Amino acid sequence: MLVVLGGLIGALLAFKYYGFLILLLSITIGLKKKNKKRCFQFLLGIVIASFIILIELLVDIIPHFSDVALVIEAKENYLIVLYDLKKYYISMNQNSFQLFDIIKVQGTIKELEFETLEGTFDFKNYLNCNGVFNEFSVSKIETLFMLPLRFQTIKNFLLSLYDEKGQVVIAQLFLINGSTDKTYYSLINSLNIAYFFTFGSFHLHFFNFILYRLLRIKFNEKRTSILTTLTLFPMLFFCWRLSTIRYFMLILIKEIINKKFFKNKLQRHECLALFFIILLTLNYHYVFSSGFWIMVTALFGINEISYVIKIYEIKHSRIAFSLLLNLLLLPSYIYFNQSITLIGWLVSPLIMIYVKVLLVCMPIIPLFNLLSSFLIEFLYNFSQMNTVLYFVNHQAWMILLGSGILLLLLMLEVKNTLLVRKISWSLVILILISQIPFRHLYTQEVVFINVGQGDAILVSNKGTNVLIDTGGKYNFDMAENVLIPFLRKRQIYYLDALIISHDDFDHSGAKQDLIQNFKVKKLIEGSDYDELIIGNMNFKNLNHYCTASSSKNDCSSVLYFKIKKDSFLLTGDITEQIERKIIDDNPNMTVDYLKLAHHGSNSSSSEYFLKNLQIKEAIISVGINNYYHHPSNEILKRLEKYQITIRRTDIEGTIIYNYSFFK
Repeated sequence: MLVVLGGLIGALLAFKYYGFLILLLSITIGLKKKNKKRCFQFLLGIVIASFIILIELLVDIIPHFSDVALVIEAKENYLIVLYDLKKYYISMNQNSFQLFDIIKVQGTIKELEFETLEGTFDFKNYLNCNGVFNEFSVSKIETLFMLPLRFQTIKNFLLSLYDEKGQVVIAQLFLINGSTDKTYYSLINSLNIAYFFTFGSFHLHFFNFILYRLLRIKFNEKRTSILTTLTLFPMLFFCWRLSTIRYFMLILIKEIINKKFFKNKLQRHECLALFFIILLTLNYHYVFSSGFWIMVTALFGINEISYVIKIYEIKHSRIAFSLLLNLLLLPSYIYFNQSITLIGWLVSPLIMIYVKVLLVCMPIIPLFNLLSSFLIEFLYNFSQMNTVLYFVNHQAWMILLGSGILLLLLMLEVKNTLLVRKISWSLVILILISQIPFRHLYTQEVVFINVGQGDAILVSNKGTNVLIDTGGKYNFDMAENVLIPFLRKRQIYYLDALIISHDDFDHSGAKQDLIQNFKVKKLIEGSDYDELIIGNMNFKNLNHYCTASSSKNDCSSVLYFKIKKDSFLLTGDITEQIERKIIDDNPNMTVDYLKLAHHGSNSSSSEYFLKNLQIKEAIISVGINNYYHHPSNEILKRLEKYQITIRRTDIEGTIIYNYSFFK
């Protein structure tokens, strides 16, 4: 009742000056009667009501100041801001802002545009999963309000106390920005073990344990819990991440909602369900995030794993718990990444145990640095013999479905251990079968791999695999990061041939790295040949016009081939002059699918060339917002004129023409 009355007073405080008089009178009476509990309840109601009304006022006022934005996420090179009640991305060269700063921005709003090469991290999708769909292209930023306590400055100071490897480990533990040298971060990410550093918010639980023990010396249990939570609350500002938010939200649900409103009647899984309902109500975009579903699996699985260990009386329960949890999370990793790093998966239970040791030793800086260095060296040595297992889409779906059924059975506490064992072994067998490389024996497809501004085309025909061009990007290993993982995901472990159309970097830049790290039976360069017979594939080179005075582009090989009844023409970077000669010498040739020359430049794809080939679709392999402004608007209009379907890797990503048994 007092909370409700306090709420009414809070409403008055927001609008009328006499609310302060009522407030002072009420507090005076409460203190006079020495009823501190009632005073606290009364003040709580006032605070809640005032806060709610303040939020409503801000919601009403902020749209009128359309250039005011609230910082809700701050990284080294970008901000996420709340602007006009929507989230926006702002690119920053040197970011000095932090969470809850208020800034005044001027500029234009545009759609998010980021280049995402095949198989690499999709930053645009990451932003979309966090409810960010547009970018604010800022011309001017003015600071309106900055929190007096600069958490980034404090973080930088604390990090400076540790050496480079110590900083890497701390950054992984607390999910904060660390050293500018990304070598060690890449090592941890390559093993897919980064999640196990922060799993279960170990750092917060550890600090909670220490603080609780210290405060319990002087205070009772209730006050100790409150003081511990309040002391750790600033961690939200240091690490505004889902794992930290989860920690505090679960405390709120368990300690307040469950105790006060449900009298401790809610079970653990019911508290978790309530947590996910609240979380998705606040930001439903989490449902599209892989991290969210891994967290769902882990949080519900923890309870069931504990139950299994207890029922079966498993010895060495801590090691068993880490191992079983890792097994439970395995299908989710397979589904979202379509691969697992075998060594990383095996060592992750040890990582979870080692992290606890690191947290205990963190105040002892020399010891922490030593243990961090040992961990990094340990991971580096393991990464040298790392084996990656790849899975295609339908396999990942089946594994995820099987693990979902298994988790459901555990949650229902099914006593039929035989059924549980059958499903478990079925999953193991399915994973083993998925690694048998039989897919390429029946596959017929032509794949235009998204390598940005460049060409890379894979042609597979029932066991014969040929790659035409490799793409290339400066300061980026296209072979290691794009081509090799892509080939292995398709269960291709060698190439029958690598054909380089010509020696431009965007066509051949990854050639050497690919040959050194992947089995290539035959390398074919230049255009000095008429026909290539590779396995069951036949490629005709239509460019016989290269002379000593010809440009590099005009010496590109122009490959014509068929898959079943469909014909393809890959034109490298040839110009209009070569196109005309090809048509004059092959007047009756028709092409179903044309790879446009020179990425859609207006130096190629002449009207004479297009109208004679009777093309169905034109594929443009091009990078988003590229320096050359490819493809040319003139060429796009020309393709539309002849009603040719346009397909672009900068819009669609990797483009696949797949021929099933029935086509």
